[in-house]
Amino acid sequence: MQNKAGFTLIELLSVLAISLIILAVLLNGFINYARYQTYQARVAEVVSTIVDAQAAAKVAAQDEHHGVYITSNQITSYSGNAYIAGNSTNVDTVFAEVNLVPNLTGGVSEIRFNKVTALPSVVGTIDIVGTRYTATTTITLTEAGVLYYE
Repeated sequence: MQNKAGFTLIELLSVLAISLIILAVLLNGFINYARYQTYQARVAEVVSTIVDAQAAAKVAAQDEHHGVYITSNQITSYSGNAYIAGNSTNVDTVFAEVNLVPNLTGGVSEIRFNKVTALPSVVGTIDIVGTRYTATTTITLTEAGVLYYE
């Protein structure tokens, strides 16, 4: 009788199948985590764009009011009394991974911050809805110009 050392084909295939299942679970978790991080970065970018416009109004940069104009996937920072499409001083930020849903006073899509006081022209919320990561974050803007989100 010979003593054979080694693994059978069934044992090798079983180990390979288990390894592939574990890899698939880990890879899926990593992809979801990467999408979550991208979503959180976009939320921070939206908040930062609004806060930057408010800060520019507070210091009366260019002796102008400042504001943001919001569409479904873009925020445009502007200076002046109102948003003017195509103005060379506008700064557009496009978001591919989120949709923006403004729920502002009067149904408008524009927030203008008064120079020096930096008080907003409207109040309300902006919902940030993830397209690749399923989540919604609500940004709230108060009459005092306080911006917070959950």
